[in-house]
Amino acid sequence: MEILIGLGGNLGEPRSAFGCALDALAVEGRVTAVSRLWRTRAVGPTQPDFMNAAALIDWSSGPRRLLDRCREIEAAAGRNGRRKNGGGPEPSISTSSSRHLRCAVAFSWSSPTHDYSKGVSP
Repeated sequence: MEILIGLGGNLGEPRSAFGCALDALAVEGRVTAVSRLWRTRAVGPTQPDFMNAAALIDWSSGPRRLLDRCREIEAAAGRNGRRKNGGGPEPSISTSSSRHLRCAVAFSWSSPTHDYSKGVSP
């Protein structure tokens, strides 16, 4: 299934973290396209701007495994937990929204129906 992955970070070297994340995802899947990098201003407490990118992944191990793999990659990059903020998962690296890496499952073209009761985005 083709999955769109969002990458974001504003601590350390996000560009390097994105490369490492894509390399790690390529072990179980195939990275078929990567966007350009773009910078967005952080909202909230004073903090560095975010670097962002997106990648298209051909993934056959299922959505739960992809979500787990993204969380493993985030943890390896220094994201040390999750907390709820506005109904969605957020990092708990600090009290701000700063993060070393956020790897998010954004969208699946191959799975138009999905059981969201398990909390896994397709």
